[in-house]
Amino acid sequence: MGKWIKKSWWKLLIFVVVFIFLIPIAINWIYEQPAPVQLLDMKWSIDAVLTFYGGIVAALIAIYGVYLTIQYTQNNYKEDVRNRALPVFAI
Repeated sequence: MGKWIKKSWWKLLIFVVVFIFLIPIAINWIYEQPAPVQLLDMKWSIDAVLTFYGGIVAALIAIYGVYLTIQYTQNNYKEDVRNRALPVFAI
């Protein structure tokens, strides 16, 4: 994982800039435009929309964190099993 970050840090930077800055700015701009059809007229306030977006982003980050934790735990378990069996094979 660390090698990937070192190799493509600029992709991560672009991802962060888009999700932290550009999408909320786009949401705000779209919200300020008048609705061309009554059906598309928004009932939410802008703070509710941005809070909803923040909740979605936070949930995605939490899911990714859980994935990394499970992956790290599985690697540790495999290494632990290998280390427990290693003395038996050494004899």
